Amino acid sequence: MKRVKQNLNSQLLRLAIIVTIILMSFSNLFSQTMYDSWKRSQTRWHSDLGISFGPASGLQFQYFNTRRNTCKTLVKNKAIDFGLYYEGLIFGNDLKTKIDKWEKGGYRAELAFLFYPNIQITGNRFFIGGGVESGSRKIDGEQLFQSDFIAKFGWELSLISFTGLPIVIRTSLKYNKCMNNNFTYLLPTVGLIYGK
Repeated sequence: MKRVKQNLNSQLLRLAIIVTIILMSFSNLFSQTMYDSWKRSQTRWHSDLGISFGPASGLQFQYFNTRRNTCKTLVKNKAIDFGLYYEGLIFGNDLKTKIDKWEKGGYRAELAFLFYPNIQITGNRFFIGGGVESGSRKIDGEQLFQSDFIAKFGWELSLISFTGLPIVIRTSLKYNKCMNNNFTYLLPTVGLIYGK
């Protein structure tokens, strides 16, 4: 009887060890899957929607990639910036004063690529980028479709969180160089963004 009891105890011990090894394997597999899922979510592309006021005022959509910094928070890495604007709504008089040929703005579309350097100031993000802007404007009495090279340098500041996403103030200097006519301008832009 004693021998049967010892045999039963050793079998139970073996079974407990095997079950523990199996459970640990599944636990490792599950945690690796969770880590892989989390890692993918950190490097995926996100989007923002905003409004912008400046030489060209209107709607702005941004599609961006994130990275983790040393503070273990997500920061923007690079972005594709789309905009649908109306030129001259706010700075129309300044544009007329600075550029003799410019008479009236029109609807414009913008595509810019932005880069966010890894400068770690909580709630602040700096960016620099360039792209193109095309649309209509009135030059020397003639309504024309014109394209500009653009360059942007700016700063984003996260203000408050609404439904888990921050509302961001975005300020920048925007440089436009017309491809068709020989004029340029550099003016400030301010906007609000809802998103990451």
